[in-house]
Amino acid sequence: MSLSRCWATTVQFVRQVAFAAALVAVTSAGSAAVTIPVGTTPADDLVYNFDFTSSLGGPPFFDLIIDATFIIDAGEGVTEDLFAELNGVDLRFSAGPLTCGIPSCPPPRTIMVQFFNFIALPDFLDGVFSVGFRTTGGTPDLLALTATIIDAGGARATIDALAPAVPEPGSLVLLGLGLAAIAASRRRKPS
Repeated sequence: MSLSRCWATTVQFVRQVAFAAALVAVTSAGSAAVTIPVGTTPADDLVYNFDFTSSLGGPPFFDLIIDATFIIDAGEGVTEDLFAELNGVDLRFSAGPLTCGIPSCPPPRTIMVQFFNFIALPDFLDGVFSVGFRTTGGTPDLLALTATIIDAGGARATIDALAPAVPEPGSLVLLGLGLAAIAASRRRKPS
């Protein structure tokens, strides 16, 4: 095998490794899905706290909107509990189980739920509350959870309870090595 052919084979191999490293780095970065725990009572909930007391000049607020996005397979359901206090204290409202809603639910199914019009529940308009989730079976995931508080003038403040995932350092190193290998293989030409 000639030296130039050997170099071309090496360059092709390096490009394949670089592509694979970049693919691993990109696919490992994504949203931070959280598996919802199995349980039968609000005490089993995965609880997220919200405190808007320093937002928009403080309470009382006019309305509240809670948005949640789940991945639910067929036969799974999620119950959402709304608590008037932090840490899952003072249950005021329970909804669910939220399911796919289609008899032949194609797995996985993304479900988006929005709760609003909290004017009827004034305990939430002080801006301090918590939201809990549980399932009776399966492994549904919570993909996103936000709460938006609205004051009497219509101004809004939003808190994201789930932050997007940050790639692990190892993934970033793989991506960097892959890009460096691609750059090196393009600069060097066989003689």
